[in-house]
Amino acid sequence: ISTLVYLKEFWVHNNPIIEIPPCIEGCIKLEVFDIRYTKVKSLPPNIASLKKLVELDWRNTPLEKILFEENKIKAGDIIGLKSIYSTIHARDEQKEILKEYLTGTHFLKEADKPNIEILIA
Repeated sequence: ISTLVYLKEFWVHNNPIIEIPPCIEGCIKLEVFDIRYTKVKSLPPNIASLKKLVELDWRNTPLEKILFEENKIKAGDIIGLKSIYSTIHARDEQKEILKEYLTGTHFLKEADKPNIEILIA
């Protein structure tokens, strides 16, 4: 999907799909996304990064009930959806950074840099 950078409309309604892959963010020109009558329960947090997305139809999906019950977002409220998902995406990025620091992973990345022994000396 991520290679479809010029895709403007994506209609997957009435299909038994259960998730939207994170690589959807590669569809940077996507304007209309129809997932009605699917089994989708959530969207990847990076859905908010699709700047041109102006219509996302999630009616008659498990996602519709979840978004309304948890966030009071009605089907078709693309602004509310993007707001929630941009917050989730930012939080996930911060969690990943914190995890790297807590596990020391960022030190390992630094240690792999060329000429690190010069920096240490």
